[in-house]
Amino acid sequence: MAKKHAKSQTVDFLYFNSKEEKSKNKEKENKKKATKNRLNTTSKKVAKTKVKNSKTNKKVDKSTAGAKKKKEVFNFDDEIIIGVNVLPDNKKDKSSSKKSNKSKQVKTNKVDKTAKNTNSKRENKSDSKKKVNKNNTSRPKSTKKQNSKSEKELKKSRIVKNIVKWTILIILLIGAIIFFMLTPLFNVLEVSVVGNDKITTDKVISLSRINIGENTYKINKTQIQKNVKENAYIDSVSVRRILPNKIELTVKERVETYMLEFGNAYMYINNQGYMLELSEDKLELPIIVGYNTSEEDLKAGNRLIIEDLEKLDDVLKIVEASNNNEIGSLISIIDISDKSNYKITLESKGKLVHFGDNKDINDSILILKKIIEQEEGNNGEVFLNNKEKIFFREQV
Repeated sequence: MAKKHAKSQTVDFLYFNSKEEKSKNKEKENKKKATKNRLNTTSKKVAKTKVKNSKTNKKVDKSTAGAKKKKEVFNFDDEIIIGVNVLPDNKKDKSSSKKSNKSKQVKTNKVDKTAKNTNSKRENKSDSKKKVNKNNTSRPKSTKKQNSKSEKELKKSRIVKNIVKWTILIILLIGAIIFFMLTPLFNVLEVSVVGNDKITTDKVISLSRINIGENTYKINKTQIQKNVKENAYIDSVSVRRILPNKIELTVKERVETYMLEFGNAYMYINNQGYMLELSEDKLELPIIVGYNTSEEDLKAGNRLIIEDLEKLDDVLKIVEASNNNEIGSLISIIDISDKSNYKITLESKGKLVHFGDNKDINDSILILKKIIEQEEGNNGEVFLNNKEKIFFREQV
């Protein structure tokens, strides 16, 4: 059967096979086989190079191998055609093989270049990603710092606003309260006095200098206390506001317990040595003589000097022990000129007692009580200052 050939092949004429032609065909076939072996060796080398390349090169190798197989299937040089003389075209085969090799090399070079380009692109992308990550990592730090600073500033501004707001509210409240307190509703209409006995209520109110109709919150409590305590009988004062319009004064008075003989008059004093009042009236109180306080200092509101106060403390102990033994009312005069030997006068019994110092006061009072009972109706002196020798000497 006769076949049509490609452009590279040419048909001369039809002939019948002879022995010479068969030998010629065999030589041609041997040449073709040699060229095929060369092509196969080159293709194997190319395949090895392709294996070393990336996965993308493998796809290209597969496509080129498939193309080769297709060419080999339809290669007319490997077949013997009856009745057709095929002229050998060695130049074209060589050129085609060279071209194919060149094209393969170009393709491999292109593949290598594409692989290199892809790798370089990937590296550039990875580098760019790293740079972006670096930039991203560097930016959040600065942004975090800026955010933290802005948050702190916002907090500070909020705190300042709250402080300003609350201070304004407090000032407004205080102003409203003060305005309300100064209204006529809180004007004083009544003053009451509690605890007074010696001094009258009117006297205490006049001493306080409280004006009726004055606002209760304008009154100075400490000043009222000073004013009322100008009277020597006032020991302490407490001032209380009874809203809306009343003032209550609670007074504690001093009580006179002894008298100081001062010429033809008497200065009343209390247990603490405060001078209460100078009067010509003689009260039923013990008279203290022999004191060292100067006459110039004997004024209401003043107090005895320290030396006299120490002696007064001993006198108080003697009087207390006497009251416990029911003879305290008999004491009329106490001489404190000598601290080692206090002298007590019992006018109603006509006796002068040399009491001694402040030691063994209770024992001395018990002995004195017995002597008074034994020497009833006899005037004289009792000597208790010598504990070893206690006796009564009758007055002649």
